[in-house]
Amino acid sequence: MKISDYELERCRIETLFQRTKFYIPNGYGERLTTYRDLAEEPFFSSRLRGTSVSISDFIEGCAHHWKKPSLEGLLLYCEVIFNIVLSCDGDLRYQTEANKVSAQIIENILRVTEKLGYDIRKDENDLYFVAKKDALAAEVMQEIDDKVVSLAILEYNRFSLKGDLTRKKELLSILAHAVEPLIKDSSLRSKCPEVFDDIKFGLNNLNIRHNNVEGANQKAALLSLSRDSLENLYDSLYSSILILLRIAQNQEGHASMDKMKKAMKQ
Repeated sequence: MKISDYELERCRIETLFQRTKFYIPNGYGERLTTYRDLAEEPFFSSRLRGTSVSISDFIEGCAHHWKKPSLEGLLLYCEVIFNIVLSCDGDLRYQTEANKVSAQIIENILRVTEKLGYDIRKDENDLYFVAKKDALAAEVMQEIDDKVVSLAILEYNRFSLKGDLTRKKELLSILAHAVEPLIKDSSLRSKCPEVFDDIKFGLNNLNIRHNNVEGANQKAALLSLSRDSLENLYDSLYSSILILLRIAQNQEGHASMDKMKKAMKQ
């Protein structure tokens, strides 16, 4: 998708949200309105608004991100409008025409994010965010019972996390606890020694599990890295952790299958 297409798709969603007009019952007659105008009242009572006093105020606080057409701007706009619509839709459920427009808005957002290779996901606070599609992460999450670890995997793929090294470090620290027992498993190590080495190195030398920027564990090479280079290393470490988690899950599956094979031979 070209840069000009980003703005085109954003404008299409904007048109549905604040310019498409429809009639709703008004006493003994009807009045013409837009989804944005109709959503003002339910939005004001939703926790999504924070300290914003209106939808206009809320959107204006984010608008600088999409004033210049970009992929990030389009994705953030999708995220903002998706949350507004979903936070207000319950209160407007008896407004038939409003429901038709909200369905069109949601459909457009889902089609755009799908085309760009992203999903709309829900976090622990029931707010929606745009995340990069990651087949391996999805497979790993299906087999994980620990909600904290699952949410950390999900959040790491959030598009707006790009450049946020502090949060990425926090998420990697959470994942470090999940893989700690696996790193000590020699049978797993034999299956993927390079992945093991990368994880141990990353956790111990990239300022995640230890303070590697000062004191006894300081790493001079780490201090000389650019933010982009460090982020690339964090992302590589995240991928290695996913691989290890998936290998461990597969090993559990193989163990169950072997147990069944032995039982059937008896």
